[in-house]
Amino acid sequence: MSPPNRYSDRFWVNPFGLYFGHIRVSDLVLVNHQGEILSGDRPINAAGFAIHSQIHKARPDVIAAVHAHSLYGKTWSTLVRLLDPLTQDACALYGNHALFKDY
Repeated sequence: MSPPNRYSDRFWVNPFGLYFGHIRVSDLVLVNHQGEILSGDRPINAAGFAIHSQIHKARPDVIAAVHAHSLYGKTWSTLVRLLDPLTQDACALYGNHALFKDY
C-alpha cells in the first residue's frame, strides 16, 4: 500500500513549453487544485493541469499520475473509446482506465 499523500491539496506538474525529455525535477511546478503556482517560476501546461488536477482532487490517496502522448496512444484516442481486452498489455488496464471525452 502506498503512503498517504502528505499534501493532498497540491501536486507537481510539468511546466509549459519544455520538452518532456529535458525536464528535470527542478523544472517542476507545484500547484494547488485551483491552478495557483505555489513553487516554481514557469507557467503550467493547462491541458496537463486539467487532467491531473481532477485526478488528484478525486483521489487524494494517489501520489502520482502520469499520461503520455505516444504515437499509438494518440492514434487510438481519435476513436474515442476504451481499450478492448484483446492483448496482455490491454488486459492489464481493463477496468482501470478512463476516457476523458471533454478534451
